[in-house]
Amino acid sequence: MSLIRFNQTLVVTALLVTVVLQLLGVSVTASLLQENHGNLRRQLDDPSPIAASPSDEMPLLSRVKLLTAGKFAVLSKTGVTATVTTGVTGAMGTNPISATAMTGSEFGFGLIMDSGNDFSTSTLVSGNVHEINNESPTLNMTVAFLDMEGAYVDAAGRPDPDYADLGAGSIEGLTLDPGLYKWSTDVEFTSSLTFNGTDTDIWILQIDGDVKVGSGAIVGLTGGAKAENIFWQIAGKTTLGTSSHVEGVFLCKTQITFETGSSMNGAALAQTAVTLDAAIIVRMLMSLSRLPCFTRLSGVWKSNVLMNPYQSWQMTSANTTVLLQ
Repeated sequence: MSLIRFNQTLVVTALLVTVVLQLLGVSVTASLLQENHGNLRRQLDDPSPIAASPSDEMPLLSRVKLLTAGKFAVLSKTGVTATVTTGVTGAMGTNPISATAMTGSEFGFGLIMDSGNDFSTSTLVSGNVHEINNESPTLNMTVAFLDMEGAYVDAAGRPDPDYADLGAGSIEGLTLDPGLYKWSTDVEFTSSLTFNGTDTDIWILQIDGDVKVGSGAIVGLTGGAKAENIFWQIAGKTTLGTSSHVEGVFLCKTQITFETGSSMNGAALAQTAVTLDAAIIVRMLMSLSRLPCFTRLSGVWKSNVLMNPYQSWQMTSANTTVLLQ
């Protein structure tokens, strides 16, 4: 009889242990699934039962799809204004307004229509200038602007940020690792900001307010990080302070203002206006062995191919400071 009771006790104990372990397992799993880190959640969502080798690993965060909007250094829905002298490396486009919305208070763009009315050219722009009224456009502007809006929606819709409201919007002096960042506030820095990562790493910055870059502030890239892999999604307006320099693709719901002597490596894609005051925009083409830059001759910017894109250099003039990396 005592042996039977002993066996019954063992069975009951084993059942209790099993139930407790199952409850603990559910608790641990639920805790992991509720972890507020996007990278972890993306890893947990991976259905593959087999761990990939390092060579087979896929990026945890994919690039924002620019499609044909990625062919432009500047896109604007309501106009591009150039005050004093400006230099744009890459194509520029407007839609739905026409090229008459590309103006300047001193020099202007001085647009010259192509003989086939397919595009215009300007001494301030190294690429072609496109607008909705071109008869046989080499680039479909309606599609390009739909792609720009689609890229904004893509960037804004990425879930599970790795970092939320970092620095309460004040990111002065920070070094940002690859990942998805989200702010419910304005974002600003006064002198420096660094992106550190490899040439395949991705940064997406979701910003519900405005972006303000201080006068003379510099965005730096370290570890091989590329401007083409940094996406700023901005619900408000963007202001680049005097002589400041930024890196990345700026997808702005409203306007982008370049104050005197400011510069950008990347693209300014605005759903309202772009204002350029003696500014420089360089659309980075890393597949090229040599990049064009601008030099000022008799008050007009001229494009010249000078050097390897992996070199760092600085050019100064009376109105503009340019820093390319």
